[in-house]
Amino acid sequence: VCDVGDAAVAHAMRQHNAPLGAEPSGHVLFNTSVGDGVRVMVHILMLMERKKCSLFDLRIPWTPYPCWTATFDMQKGAPTQASLDNLVAGVPDGRRVKVNVRLSDTEPVVRARVEGLHEDDVDRVSDYVQKSLKDLMAAG
Repeated sequence: VCDVGDAAVAHAMRQHNAPLGAEPSGHVLFNTSVGDGVRVMVHILMLMERKKCSLFDLRIPWTPYPCWTATFDMQKGAPTQASLDNLVAGVPDGRRVKVNVRLSDTEPVVRARVEGLHEDDVDRVSDYVQKSLKDLMAAG
């Protein structure tokens, strides 16, 4: 067990001579120079060979949706995750968007993300989140 982040995981792997390390996000590190992205690609190539198809044939139709992300430095003090959860619970018309506001595990920052089907909803809610976070941190 170690701090979150590639560098911390790689350091702990070297200290313990571990062949494998992982983060809660699902990112996997190997003690070789081959990263998890290369291994995923090898599996995709094997799947293409087994199905006798191209990468294009494996794709799933994808529609990009409006998204806003931001990182806020915690200068005067850290809000609690409970206060951030309350902020998210107070999002006006929150059913139309997906909102994630959380403390970083690796830096003294708050990370925020708003996604939705319609850009005007994302803009409105991201404005609310920005103002609410600034107010919350100013009170801290």
